Amino acid sequence: MGKLTNPLQALIGKAANCLPTCTGEVQRVRARLETPGAGTVILCDASASMAERASNRPKIEILHDALRECPAEAVYLAFAADVRQFQREERLEPNGCTAMHLGLRRATAFAPMQTIVISDGCPDSEQSALDAAEHLPGRIDVIYCGPDSDAQAMDFMRRLARGQVIVCDVMRMSRPELGSALKSCLALPAPREGG
Repeated sequence: MGKLTNPLQALIGKAANCLPTCTGEVQRVRARLETPGAGTVILCDASASMAERASNRPKIEILHDALRECPAEAVYLAFAADVRQFQREERLEPNGCTAMHLGLRRATAFAPMQTIVISDGCPDSEQSALDAAEHLPGRIDVIYCGPDSDAQAMDFMRRLARGQVIVCDVMRMSRPELGSALKSCLALPAPREGG
């Protein structure tokens, strides 16, 4: 008597032999998502817009307070006209334009498992930022800290994300909400036992 074949398995096997070969771009994306390094990069907007007042304080001050609750071992990068690494306790002076793409490129050098982008969602070039994000390994969580009436900025931040998207309008809220948003992004699932 002949060997019985599951029709579904036969169909899957046949289809697998007909699949096109992966392009270089597909392989780069797969490698980016499957081989992240360790750790977290927290990428902070330090452009001139962060000097705007919210809850009677500059937005940058609200950001500083929220960062105090983050792990010291994270890598902290600030972007404005250029990018610089800073210590969690350091004070940032907002100025210049919003070269988010430079911040994302710099974050790539750390091969992070997670990148958290905190911004009001108005980069100098949305496309340059999205292109730079394509090279980042791991997940990208975003905290939008601009006005919740700016649909275009929120849409950009959603397109940038590969993880959580949190809208935290600091013009209406205060430090605890931004701190809670950061804690939520940092709460990665616990590793499985034996894994």
